[in-house]
Amino acid sequence: MTVISKNPFLAYMEKQGVIQGEFKEKVSFKDANVENYIINQLYIISEFHKKAMGYNDYIGHRLEDKRGRTIEQYKVYTKRVKRKYNDIRQNSPQNDFEELLLGYGEDYLKRAEKSIKDIYHIGYLEIMKRSMDRNEICLGNTYFNSLRKIKFIEALNLEKCFYDLVEIDAATFFRKLMKKNLKLDYKKLVNKFCEFENLDDRSNVFLQSLIAYPTEFMKCCNKYITSTKYMMYDNRLNINKSKDKLKKIIRCDYNILCEGGVENFTECKI
Repeated sequence: MTVISKNPFLAYMEKQGVIQGEFKEKVSFKDANVENYIINQLYIISEFHKKAMGYNDYIGHRLEDKRGRTIEQYKVYTKRVKRKYNDIRQNSPQNDFEELLLGYGEDYLKRAEKSIKDIYHIGYLEIMKRSMDRNEICLGNTYFNSLRKIKFIEALNLEKCFYDLVEIDAATFFRKLMKKNLKLDYKKLVNKFCEFENLDDRSNVFLQSLIAYPTEFMKCCNKYITSTKYMMYDNRLNINKSKDKLKKIIRCDYNILCEGGVENFTECKI
């Protein structure tokens, strides 16, 4: 009888002291020590990266390679929104959503383009090379209910791990905190993460540029653009719902970015 061995990557991680298991971590940010709680999670994320780094069993279990995808997606988002914004400027807005895009689009596009420019300016391709040389691996979801450490490091789903820059995991984590409207010193948190990961100043600027990119605004606008393109076939687009979501994103950005010191933002008028 042939015994089928378990996923080689899971076996590799177990040897490194990381196990996969189900858990429901209760997350509450009412505690006065919320910043310390977040810094501790950043340390756990860095520990996970160091233990996962180096896996290269392409025959036993090949992980998906997502290196470079995030920045390419940013460029696609920016190009589409810029095209739509210019179209609205020339032909006037057709609904309340487009009114919002017309009012705030220029500021968001400037932020998006600056982020991408800064990413390439600091040596993004060299950071990519570092990631490839070290076989850096990301978990994807590094939030409190997906990654923790009690006795061992526990991850909710190791099977979804992929090759990417370790900064991407941190950026995803920070964006989740921002979506919860948490006003934190994100520059300090970026510094802590880079310290834990032993990353240089380029990585620090790279990570700050990643979280300064207006991901939620761009995703919301791209969803609207795609939906309106096929409206003649699909009438499920709810303009009011899309508008309300965009308003919520703008308000959250204003609260976080203006007061959190990540990026300058013009006056919020909604």
